[in-house]
Amino acid sequence: MTDDARLTAYGYLSADRRQHYLAIMRLFAHADAVVADWSAAEMHTRLTEGGLDLDEDYVASCLDYLVEHGNLAHAPQRIRARSIAEWQRLRRRYQLTTLGAQIQTDVDALLARGDTVREVSRELLPGIAAGLQQLLDLDAQLGVGSEIAGTLHTVWLQQRELAESIRLFYTQLGVVMRRYDLNPDELSAYSHALHGHLELVLEDVIRHRATIGDRLEALLPLLPSLLQHTEGNQRLERLGDVVVTRAAAFEIGSWFGFAGWWVDREGRLSQVSELYAATNQVILTLVTNFRRMLSATGRTVSIRNDLLRLAASFEHLESDELAHRLFCAVTGLYSARHLAESAPDAAAGASWWDAPAATVPLSLRVHGDRTARGRVSPGEDHTVVKQRRFAEREAAEAVKAAAVAELTNAGERLERVTISPAALDVLLSLVARCLAHADPKLAGATGRESELVCTLVPAPGHTYRIRSSSGTLVLSDTIVRLGRADNRARVPPPTATGEGTAR
Repeated sequence: MTDDARLTAYGYLSADRRQHYLAIMRLFAHADAVVADWSAAEMHTRLTEGGLDLDEDYVASCLDYLVEHGNLAHAPQRIRARSIAEWQRLRRRYQLTTLGAQIQTDVDALLARGDTVREVSRELLPGIAAGLQQLLDLDAQLGVGSEIAGTLHTVWLQQRELAESIRLFYTQLGVVMRRYDLNPDELSAYSHALHGHLELVLEDVIRHRATIGDRLEALLPLLPSLLQHTEGNQRLERLGDVVVTRAAAFEIGSWFGFAGWWVDREGRLSQVSELYAATNQVILTLVTNFRRMLSATGRTVSIRNDLLRLAASFEHLESDELAHRLFCAVTGLYSARHLAESAPDAAAGASWWDAPAATVPLSLRVHGDRTARGRVSPGEDHTVVKQRRFAEREAAEAVKAAAVAELTNAGERLERVTISPAALDVLLSLVARCLAHADPKLAGATGRESELVCTLVPAPGHTYRIRSSSGTLVLSDTIVRLGRADNRARVPPPTATGEGTAR
């Protein structure tokens, strides 16, 4: 089975009917029989007894879905039926696959765990030390293979359980200690209880570290002969094309990992040494939280009330626009803006979502400044870059010249035609120049680009619209007149209705 096919077996956990699939898989995974094989009718009966009333045909479709995804398989079995109807009802039976059983076991363990903190299995430490000593005392030549195999497997399972419980404890502990919705009493109770358990865990691990480490170092040279002695047990080598693997306890590489958990190696710390750092980090978090409690004068330590007040503010807002503004004010996640950075050409009305991204220097993007970092780069030949820049400049000049020609040809028909985005950009630049050199009454409001002259004429009550494929420019109380530098068009006065004329 490929990796993609194995991952498909998780599909029922996110399907629309996942609650029904979970109920079916739990019945198979927790069946009393060693291998449970049931028909759709039998599964329907068991679901009904469990309080889930579903149609039998619907149950059959759920079972077929689980078969398609590799969680169940059809069970080969002879059927004894007293009628055709009974044969049709019992002819298809289902049983759990290995992959389906493993997935459901992990799912049940995950759902049962929740947000609880699991204690470390400290009572396993003496058993691990005693088991290692027992392996050292066994004579690989005279000992019984089953006895050696049993001891190896027991010690390995104890170590795996200990390591897993420690890993989960410290992971869940970090989540609990970083909660900001706890009041001072809850935080104090958590801190004192967890700090006491931390001391017990660390003391027990330190007390057994030297013993377990020394016995592991002495056991590693003997492992090849011990593992070879277990080969005499009746093993299942292959099942046709299916390869049968042994437990991790009978792989020598697993025992080197076992030793690395307790003993420092050159260039690599053991997990016990890393446990010191993890414990120090947890204690530092405890101290930080207590310091926050002691320094809280006149204010609450927990921000639970603040979060509730913020949630209430979101709930009572009148519109989504106000909610977006409040979210930006609280989080600081405003829309991105590039200041003083060159950006690719884009239409004036283009959305930032569709427009090309601006190129921002790495130092500015990461550190927020333009300080040069790193070693000095060797000199580079910029001939190709210069040629490309010249070509880009020529292309930009050509686009600009075409836009100027388009505006020149539009002339007095500017309000009645639709211009290109490039022409609108040139016109906006000209209007900006006119406004920059004019007084409040628009006297002398003239701008020039090559042979094109733009003049702004006041026209009270008139609305002048310039249309483009990228948007519409609306000017109030103003008329735009375009002409050549050597032949400026005269501006007719506005009509009595307040609307100017372009004729």
